Amino acid sequence: MDYGHFRAHRHCGWRGATISAVQLSTKKCVAIGLSGGVDSAVSAHLLLEKGYDVVGVFLRTWSQRDPNCPQTEDEKDARSVAGKLGIPLHSFDLTGEYREDVFTHFLAELEAGRTPNPDILCNTKVKFGAALKLLPKLNCSHFATGHYAALVHENRLFSLQKPADKNKDQTYFLHELNQDQLAKAMFPLAKMTKPEVRKIATKQGFSVAEKKDSVGICMVGDRDFPQFIADYISPKPGELHEWGTEIMLGNHIGTHFYTLGQRRGHGIGGVKNRPEAPWFVVAKDEEARVVYLSQDESMLNKSSVVVKAMHWSAGVPPAASFTATAKVRYRTQDAPCTVTVSGPKTTVQFNTPERAPTPGQSLVLYSGNTLLGGGVISQTY
Repeated sequence: MDYGHFRAHRHCGWRGATISAVQLSTKKCVAIGLSGGVDSAVSAHLLLEKGYDVVGVFLRTWSQRDPNCPQTEDEKDARSVAGKLGIPLHSFDLTGEYREDVFTHFLAELEAGRTPNPDILCNTKVKFGAALKLLPKLNCSHFATGHYAALVHENRLFSLQKPADKNKDQTYFLHELNQDQLAKAMFPLAKMTKPEVRKIATKQGFSVAEKKDSVGICMVGDRDFPQFIADYISPKPGELHEWGTEIMLGNHIGTHFYTLGQRRGHGIGGVKNRPEAPWFVVAKDEEARVVYLSQDESMLNKSSVVVKAMHWSAGVPPAASFTATAKVRYRTQDAPCTVTVSGPKTTVQFNTPERAPTPGQSLVLYSGNTLLGGGVISQTY
């Protein structure tokens, strides 16, 4: 492949002006976050194909001495891809930034009994926070990643839209990016599907063409989550009760090991006078250290939630009251809803009750394919 040859890609009809190769052709250098996976590898290939000068960046966010986090292997894979593409690869140690801005918050939220999502903060604070500050050092104007998301520039505002591959849509994890961050971002996979990405990777001879997608949290690795957390949060024993009867079902070593909707890991067997059916976590009392379980799954359904720390992509909400769709966690179906904004408080009323919206998790709002913003669920009703 001759990467000096410019090839314009077909416009696929996103609303507004997509960030195309033509528009950014004067911005000579793009830094690409090479994670050691197939998505970032193909993203780098696509940027080169469009005529950019491309610089690879590998971001280390966890100790290399931890054998459970495969960052050393990931860096080797990133170097293999960079070598295949003929681009430089710079490795940066951002473990301090990750610990301070992401991991400390993650532990604090768990201790408070909430269920945080560290990937969202990692994108905001590290990949599009600390990493963007590296651009002047690299002589680059933009930072690209292998996220499946589309970036649109319209009426002097940047917005995220769902990508062509809706099954891989990762806009949920990017909802906290601000206008300055979006202005320097690039997402080369906006119009690609995962099968197309793997096909390109195979054709280019990338060693990561069939590498499995990473799931979960890097630093946990192959360990049990409770085993990992026990190294950082002291046990806080309590009891498991049946919701509505207060019957004690068992004991636990910390409410932070439980999340709403959880049906495994309770450690209780058959319960006298109760059917052989799953038990679901339906509520937690942090002060009393009680986790409530029920065999009635409908107890998890909630009709509305209050969202705190709402971040609006455009800087302000569309209106004081408006209709939208919401995701209460990654990979859930978009739920039609009515949104009411009153000062710092945002209330989301679902047209149909949603299963287990969970305090600490993020709720993200959309208008069609366009991401409007998101925030952290604080209360459910």
